[in-house]
Amino acid sequence: MCKHYKSKKLYAAIATLSGVFLSGTSMAENEIEEVLVTAQKREQKLMDVPLSIQSFGSEQLGDASIRDVSELMTMVPGASEGISLTVGQRRFQIRGIEQGAGSPTVGYYFDDSAFYGLDFAPVGRAFDMARVEVMRGPQGTLYGGGSMGGVVRYIPNSPNLSFVEAKVSTGFNTLRGGDGGQFIDAAVSLPVIEDTLGIRLVASKENVGGYLKDALGNQNVNDADIENYRASVHWEPTDDLRVKFNYMHNVVDQNGGTLISKLDPSNPVSSSLPGDINNIEFDLSSLTLEYGFGFADLSSTTTYSTVNNDVIISLPLGFTTVTSSVVGDQKIWSNETRLTSNTDGVFQWLTGVYYTDFEQSLTSGNEWAPEIPPFFVNSFSKTVDTSKSLSIFGEFSWNLMDGELIPLVGVRYFEETLEGDSAIAAGSPDGEDFDSVNFRFNLSWFPQEGSHYFINIAEGFRSGDFNDLATCSLHQLAGLPCELILDSDELISYEVGTKQDLINGQLQLDAAIYYQDWQDARFSVPSNGLFADYAVGDAKIYGVDLGMTYSPESIEGLTMSLTGNWNSAEIVSANDLGASGAENGDRIPFVPKWTAAMSTSYKWAVSDVWAGLISMTFSHIDGQYGQFGADDARKGDVRNLLRARIGAENGKFGVYLYGNNLLNEQGEIFNQNPAGGAPLFTEDSPRLVGVEFTYQI
Repeated sequence: MCKHYKSKKLYAAIATLSGVFLSGTSMAENEIEEVLVTAQKREQKLMDVPLSIQSFGSEQLGDASIRDVSELMTMVPGASEGISLTVGQRRFQIRGIEQGAGSPTVGYYFDDSAFYGLDFAPVGRAFDMARVEVMRGPQGTLYGGGSMGGVVRYIPNSPNLSFVEAKVSTGFNTLRGGDGGQFIDAAVSLPVIEDTLGIRLVASKENVGGYLKDALGNQNVNDADIENYRASVHWEPTDDLRVKFNYMHNVVDQNGGTLISKLDPSNPVSSSLPGDINNIEFDLSSLTLEYGFGFADLSSTTTYSTVNNDVIISLPLGFTTVTSSVVGDQKIWSNETRLTSNTDGVFQWLTGVYYTDFEQSLTSGNEWAPEIPPFFVNSFSKTVDTSKSLSIFGEFSWNLMDGELIPLVGVRYFEETLEGDSAIAAGSPDGEDFDSVNFRFNLSWFPQEGSHYFINIAEGFRSGDFNDLATCSLHQLAGLPCELILDSDELISYEVGTKQDLINGQLQLDAAIYYQDWQDARFSVPSNGLFADYAVGDAKIYGVDLGMTYSPESIEGLTMSLTGNWNSAEIVSANDLGASGAENGDRIPFVPKWTAAMSTSYKWAVSDVWAGLISMTFSHIDGQYGQFGADDARKGDVRNLLRARIGAENGKFGVYLYGNNLLNEQGEIFNQNPAGGAPLFTEDSPRLVGVEFTYQI
């Protein structure tokens, strides 16, 4: 383990799965509406953003019964889930940049605040989110380190400064072969001072039913409780000044986890034992000051966040059981201050500075005990580590030929100092310094209205780090050349794409071809169930993204969408890592060669008051290898996931039936069998069917 913890109006259309055309569809005008995003830290039309990006709006998320990023990612081309230990510890890769147990490769944000230091996706409920933006490909200049694969941004709804808003949603579900679950979500927005000060409060509470049994025969041991609370306060005392305060509190408590030691479709067995827990809690508070100078807008966001982890996981290893425990506490201060041009001139620019101060206290241990006591071996370590980093960044663009041609250049300078016990254990008592300079070049061409072509060349990076001393020592005993100090890895991406608005706005297409050169790529390598990070070698990744959304004028209320990705992602120059099994030509772990998603949504008038809704989404995910040294025995299954929702709504009330994994897909996501240790698997949660009731004023 390293310093980064190894922690929606009636009649609108369903969410589209393609990045450039996510919006509602009016029954009166069956064309795809314009969508605005802030992915490039200024408000833009989604069609004008020269990146591969999706924006999932609040209404689309609700219509598709999306509650969490894990469900959302099945609709993102080229994205997939890797090793996920619990419902609160899910890891995802985008465009082949696999996320192991070390520093993050996908950046997660709540508005403008980063979930700094998380190597897993934060469990943020999608209820009452304005949208979720997903950027594919490295975002090094604007979002810094840890965004080599892409960025996911949760954008909460703002308080309504003029009207009272309130809504509530509750539901119950049954899980095939397991316990039932339930949830309740509520939101209220109050104008405290009309048009000047408002507050918005959101709360979600959910029980996730368990379905696994443990080795002792206990049933449904992997149930979980999830709580999410949010508050937003907006104060606009003048036309030029706005003050925003955001707060999020999230708790995930799960017994055991999602790892499976026996993958029996009718009787899967958890790797966890009684007493295993996984409790993760994080708090994030941010204060943003925005001021308009006329020629430019100033934005300064200060964020304080904490992450608390209490984890006990047992893994059976042949005649031995290893119990790993982690108690971790993180405290992070950060500030981003930027100035963004706000004129209609030919020259547009953005410049800023970003600073973080990170501290982590981590107590971790591993206990090996045969099934016959009293023999046992303990290995524990406690570390206190700190990180201070500074970035200076800017992007500059020119509108040439009356905006038909727009070149853009961006740069970011980054430096970080790591100090503390991990540095001392690694033989570096004065700490380690890492720095990086990353560039971006982009060229957009708008030959005519509704037609956009772009070239994007971007660099991504991930700062250096340390391996845990105790884990690394055990790897070395097993013959692996584990290094305590890990250097940075870097990536450069070349992408050519297009976005097209056709048939009077009824059809939108987007496509991109990309090539990525990943130098000194870091991956997590297991030894007897314990993972350490290694610079495995250089990797080459190339692929194609394709998407389309069609909302035909002849059938009001109907929207159909299709997205897909094909890629090649291989190690081309492997370092000599001995027993790790990494060789030239190996496919990067957890990267399926094919992903595809199809969606159909139809809304129609049942009466003058009521409307009907039916939506279906089908996702196809190719099998992915678990670890290096991959062969067919370690390749996961092809997975076909079907989700659906049917219901009626009248603007205030709504009632719906919904289902996830309706085909009851129980194939392997992760397969480590054999992999130099005990068999371990993960799978999709079984078929879930439920009912939901909503009310809003």
